[in-house]
Amino acid sequence: MTNKLIYLFILLFFIGCEFKQKEISGEKLYIENNCITCHSIDGSIMLGPTLKGIFGKTVELSNGDKIIADEKYLYESIVNPSKDIVKNYPDIMTPYKKLLSDDEINALIKYIKSLKP
Repeated sequence: MTNKLIYLFILLFFIGCEFKQKEISGEKLYIENNCITCHSIDGSIMLGPTLKGIFGKTVELSNGDKIIADEKYLYESIVNPSKDIVKNYPDIMTPYKKLLSDDEINALIKYIKSLKP
């Protein structure tokens, strides 16, 4: 009887591990979704603004407005990139609203926040 309980416990443990959601890697999403082709993480100038140190920074937009690059701004820039275009950059980014889940977008934002100046 004791052996059966141990086996049952082990089985339930592995089943639970199988269903445990893995943490989504923002860095992996940055590479897999080709963010890397337009947005540097080291300050280099590319087609899109660098992501290095952008979080919390004041960003000047093409219309002359200024906005803080917080979670809300980054989220909106990923799902609706044409809304607020950074000054001196073209409006060429693909909207990712239908390509990424909210969890994936939040993982990307977490990764961007980690890119300190």
